[in-house]
Amino acid sequence: MRRLFALVLLLAACTSSDEIEITDAWVRAMPPGAGMTAGYFVLTNRSSGDLKIVGASSPGFGLVEMHRTVELNGMSRMQQEKEIAVEAGETIRFAPHGRHLMLMRPHGAVEPGRTVGLKLHLLDGREIAFEAEIRHPTD
Repeated sequence: MRRLFALVLLLAACTSSDEIEITDAWVRAMPPGAGMTAGYFVLTNRSSGDLKIVGASSPGFGLVEMHRTVELNGMSRMQQEKEIAVEAGETIRFAPHGRHLMLMRPHGAVEPGRTVGLKLHLLDGREIAFEAEIRHPTD
């Protein structure tokens, strides 16, 4: 049973098509009452053309924004990104202390062991839907 659960979580954390592959998708667990958390994943554009991510959404959160952690005057700050270009063949990482999805106004508990649906919106109208495992960053 434990192996089956691990396999389901692994499959939930990955999605791929002929053109776009998403791996290692996870969301940081949050304590009760917290209003926001972050989502991370690796996206590989296996197509022959560039793509642009222009937004993100989730049925589990009231608001999702794309952010990047930047250093300004010796201080780390989050900066919203309105679009992210991914060149053909390029891999980009959404990771702690870097680019990430800011997940705000959760509709329920964001606890380890659960999954949450995420969707990336592309400039050409396509959407990339995937599931992310909720976990503590040390898992």
